[in-house]
Amino acid sequence: MTDAIVRELRAVLGPDQVLASPADRVTYSYDATYLSHLPDVVVFPASTEQVRHVLAVARAHRVPVFPRGSGTGLSGGSVPLGGIALVMTRMNRILEIDRDNMLARVQAGVITAHLQETVRAQGLFYPPDPGSARISTIGGNVAENAGGPRSFHYGTTGRYVLGLEVVLADGTVLKTGGMTTKNVTGYDLTSLFVGSEGTLGIVTEVTLRLLPPPPPARGTLVASFADLTALGRAIGALAAHPARPTSLEMVDRHCLAVVEAHRPPEIPPGVAGALLCEVLDWPEALAGRLRALEEVCRGVGAVAVSGLADAGAQRRIWAMREALSPAVARIKPTKISEDATVPIAAIPA
Repeated sequence: MTDAIVRELRAVLGPDQVLASPADRVTYSYDATYLSHLPDVVVFPASTEQVRHVLAVARAHRVPVFPRGSGTGLSGGSVPLGGIALVMTRMNRILEIDRDNMLARVQAGVITAHLQETVRAQGLFYPPDPGSARISTIGGNVAENAGGPRSFHYGTTGRYVLGLEVVLADGTVLKTGGMTTKNVTGYDLTSLFVGSEGTLGIVTEVTLRLLPPPPPARGTLVASFADLTALGRAIGALAAHPARPTSLEMVDRHCLAVVEAHRPPEIPPGVAGALLCEVLDWPEALAGRLRALEEVCRGVGAVAVSGLADAGAQRRIWAMREALSPAVARIKPTKISEDATVPIAAIPA
């Protein structure tokens, strides 16, 4: 990329929104994978109009553009291959919380956890909970169709995207979807852009569906198994049960060995693996729901099952889970994290 193009970008954005030093280029050269490639320049648009200006310059000079949020993705989607790294973090305003229509309208650079906290203060709930929620942006979540433990019950980001504002490569600003849950006129362009990793256009604004808050009582079910086939059958049985958990995590014997110092008494030593399930319900119903799920696990061969309503005991369980990734990273200098999905029925195999 020539110095003239960098000067042109500074002219349309301002000098503080265009970085081209070697150190700055390295900073925006990677995501949460081990992929890395230097951009030629890094830009920070603050509005949809500025995104249009950047794309106009890029198109005129045939320079590739790579949109980026906070860089927490695990797919390499935001890793640039030269060209322009378009960092969306300055477009970080929550534009509207509409309680009557139960939706939020936000810019792409809003941090996921900040949105969750803001809508919670107004008595609403935004379910998607990627592990990077305290860092990741809504635009990045849309680009990756991000999920987290709660997606077992609530689904991934795409289920909550009602509409988008997107800048296309030719500078056209496209608005998709609307403010209604049932929006079925014409092509479903909103779903087309969700999960597209910035390849179809730059998402600048997102309209999100919100829910009423979940029931206030939280319980944790811990079920341990002597073999992983039985554990896999338990996942299918729990998924099909009316008392289905809100989230579900599997921890095998290798992971349990890594966090042995954190192993709670509810998980016996020597088991092949354990399931950790979060359950949300009303206080008067929580104990019954936990009992129902305990019976499901015993019915498919669990060797130890505990339904926990005590907050301290639950903290121990989830502290073990949170300690797992750092503990694995301490074993060797390179830890490669992968997201893989299989049909529920294939898990016992």
